[in-house]
Amino acid sequence: MSSNEEYTPLLGGSLSERQSCDDDTHLEWYKIHLYLQHLQWYKRPNWVFINIVVFLYTLTSIGEPTRKTIRFKLACNSLIEDNGQCDRTKVQLLVSNFDQYSLVVSQFSSVLALATLGSLSNRYGRKPFLCLIPASIFVSRCLLLVSIVNNETFEMSTFLVCDVIASICGSQLGMLGIAKSYVTDIVHPSQRSNSLAFINGALYAGGTLGPMLSNLLSMWLAPDPISHTPNTFQHLSQREVYIQMVEIGLFSVIVVFVAVIVPESRLEHNEESEEPGLDLISPVKTLLRPIFSGNTGYQIRVLLVDITGHTYEVVEQVKLLRLPSDLIPVTLKHRSKELRLQVCVLVLINCLFMLKNSLASLLFQYGIYRYGWDSQTISFFMMTSAFIGLSVLGVIIPFVNEYVLKRGLRLSFKDGQLDSIDKFNIYLGLFSEFAVCTLSGLSTNTTELIASYAICCYTSALVPTVFSTITKFFPPNKTNQVLSTMHIVSALFNTVAPSVFMQIYKFGLLHSIIGLPFFVLGVTCVIPFGLLISSKLIRT
Repeated sequence: MSSNEEYTPLLGGSLSERQSCDDDTHLEWYKIHLYLQHLQWYKRPNWVFINIVVFLYTLTSIGEPTRKTIRFKLACNSLIEDNGQCDRTKVQLLVSNFDQYSLVVSQFSSVLALATLGSLSNRYGRKPFLCLIPASIFVSRCLLLVSIVNNETFEMSTFLVCDVIASICGSQLGMLGIAKSYVTDIVHPSQRSNSLAFINGALYAGGTLGPMLSNLLSMWLAPDPISHTPNTFQHLSQREVYIQMVEIGLFSVIVVFVAVIVPESRLEHNEESEEPGLDLISPVKTLLRPIFSGNTGYQIRVLLVDITGHTYEVVEQVKLLRLPSDLIPVTLKHRSKELRLQVCVLVLINCLFMLKNSLASLLFQYGIYRYGWDSQTISFFMMTSAFIGLSVLGVIIPFVNEYVLKRGLRLSFKDGQLDSIDKFNIYLGLFSEFAVCTLSGLSTNTTELIASYAICCYTSALVPTVFSTITKFFPPNKTNQVLSTMHIVSALFNTVAPSVFMQIYKFGLLHSIIGLPFFVLGVTCVIPFGLLISSKLIRT
């Protein structure tokens, strides 16, 4: 494996296992296995290390609920009128404007990072970027804390700069992509699905425990409830500052843990030693090598060409989602238009689900305005949502697929097309998404909102079903490219769509239709539902 050869594209959801490996692949993995076994235990890369990193990264959600309420408090302070009070609707509009700008600049920064991280991590190793991503967020949170402590008003420009710094290295999508690449570097293809499943488990475990710890810290540091929907000037409490400091501390722990303990996973052929063989990539040696070789300018040009070339490749990969004719099996050529439409619908579903995740801040605004949420309520909602997602992915979906659909209804798997199992999960997931959006807009209190998420929990089945289904339309050697391209397309989609929904939310605020964006999002879920049903009508 040369340093320029890619083990796997950085981006992508759960990578499907290869159906077969040729003799050369088996031999290469045998060499990797022997090399890793001869390393000392603290130098040997292990999937356990990366799961700890992902868990700690999502545990930093401990600071998110308090940060949301701090923004509303500062927005109110900035909009104090002559009577000493602020208008709640104006506060919502100010925070909505910020969220709209923040989503655009953050998504744009993330897209640029995600398009180049794969190439750079293949050249310099995974470890430097496992450090850089939390380090960039650490710098962002420190700057944000200094700003809110010294300026008790809403400094939008400073907050936007903080968000750009946090996303400049890829943020959560970048971290998950690097983590999955780390696993594919050291785990045999036949065992990858199990190892990658643990990453998703660590993700949900940290997402559940983080808000729980936030609630415990809130009760311990300030047992008396504090209003977070004020209409008068308020100073930041020590509790709010302490929780942000705890989050900053967690990011510093991640950086130190990766830098000191986590071994590098990326291997390269060492041609310079007396006994050439495999060796772990050293980012320092890779950076210093052109200096000592006297080819610094040439190496810099190669690096720039590598980055821009990889970015161009990503653009070219988007054409794959059109499902070219040469990738359609001969037995399914007569259904080419139907299959192409189904692939487009799967990409659309993924974009819509990612859009819903991007609009999480809108949901918190909705809760604060309509139900008077404070940081503890936001923490409880985040914890409950993460627990519901973990339960669906870990228990409900496997049970339904295995015992209800396969054994009970005797539905079977079909390659190269949507089968009955896929359709059941997608249709039920879309219906659940439509129901939860509609019920969210109609709910009158927090209990009803959480109940709607619990009842319509099958919406969590959409993303894993979409990613596992779309790989069936493409040959194994195109799978990784398709998955990575889907992430790029959804990221590009989310640079524009959230702004539209923020405008809808502001329109609803001004016209007393606060739940309007949820109704619109629910209606959009009907579009892929109808397209999938109508795809049968265009078989040619």
